[in-house]
Amino acid sequence: MKEDRIAFMIHAGSRMVGKYVGGRWHDRAKEKWPVGVAHPDLFPIVDPDEINAYLRAESTASNYGFFNRLLLGEIVRRRLGQVFGPSVRAPLVSDIPHNITSSRLRLDYDSLKPETWDGYRYIARKGACPAETGNAVLIPGSMGAPSYLMRGLGNEEFMATASHGAGRAQARVAMHRSKVEEPPFECYTLREERRVEEAPSAYKPIAPVVDVQVKHGIVDYVAEMTPLFTFKC
Repeated sequence: MKEDRIAFMIHAGSRMVGKYVGGRWHDRAKEKWPVGVAHPDLFPIVDPDEINAYLRAESTASNYGFFNRLLLGEIVRRRLGQVFGPSVRAPLVSDIPHNITSSRLRLDYDSLKPETWDGYRYIARKGACPAETGNAVLIPGSMGAPSYLMRGLGNEEFMATASHGAGRAQARVAMHRSKVEEPPFECYTLREERRVEEAPSAYKPIAPVVDVQVKHGIVDYVAEMTPLFTFKC
């Protein structure tokens, strides 16, 4: 990452595959939950086969999302090559999922046994991304606020985890009742409502979110990226 270079970010997921996986195993977990017990001791009723099956299904959804982003990135790279010449380079800096279950240790799904679980630490991240030591961490802003490429510091107090953006200040439905400012740059969209739902005012300020994570040793700065152009589908 160098000054005056153009970077492009792609925000896309598994196109409902992950939602289906989550819903399916939510239903399967409810089937195994003891009737009439609010907070059972889960360990005796945990099924290693179900855990293996869920992790495989989630990995499938995650891989689907990764290749989706990879394909979109290649489309952008080829289009840039058509405009600026075939010498255009667009190396992948990092792919950073922010809704995923991961382990701090290597998992061998086929040999997973209850007596070995103490050796593993599962982290279910929702709207958060891994920030292991030296890892690239992307904290996106909005159509009107900078995004930040950071370096993870592996802070154990926060389970080596950083935020994914600042979060919404207003829900999408509420934005349709608000006076939305025009973004200070071009925004193309196939669905005009996206311009309203994703307007800069829909999100909380990003700088304080980044600063507090730097202050507490979760991440460190690499590059600040100013938005120039947005495409919303």
